[in-house]
Amino acid sequence: MTPAMRRVLELVALAVVPLAALVIGLATFADQDRLALDFHEEVYPQADAIVDGRDPYPDPAAAITDTTNAIWPIAAVLPAVPVTTVSPAAADWITLAEASEILAAANVHFRPGTIGSWARSGRLSSIKLGGRRYVRRGEVRALVAAPRRVRLEDVQPSLFEELDG
Repeated sequence: MTPAMRRVLELVALAVVPLAALVIGLATFADQDRLALDFHEEVYPQADAIVDGRDPYPDPAAAITDTTNAIWPIAAVLPAVPVTTVSPAAADWITLAEASEILAAANVHFRPGTIGSWARSGRLSSIKLGGRRYVRRGEVRALVAAPRRVRLEDVQPSLFEELDG
């Protein structure tokens, strides 16, 4: 094999094939508003573990649940390592469709357009990238979070002294 042929083969194997796989993957999920679905719960923790020098994979004896799929190849996680300098809360933006799904899971049904109008009016923090609007996952979850309950024993008695006497 000539050196020129070897370079062409390396270029195809190490650049063209991975790039084609990326394009096919993005095209598959682009119309489903699911491009950022895995990042927060799966890729980010693994990348953070690599930065901290910890094993990014779960313990082999750990129970496997369908709530996490933390078995990503290291080559897929390494590009996310620079993002670990940003806190997960700052990097956790979701599409309006995902926000609608979070609310629907709590039996609160709003169309993505309604959530978009809340974002445009400032009721929810939002950013707009490439013609799509994104809102913070934590703010959407806070809309359906149960109010905190405090036990009477945990309240300082001095707060109610004037009410008794």
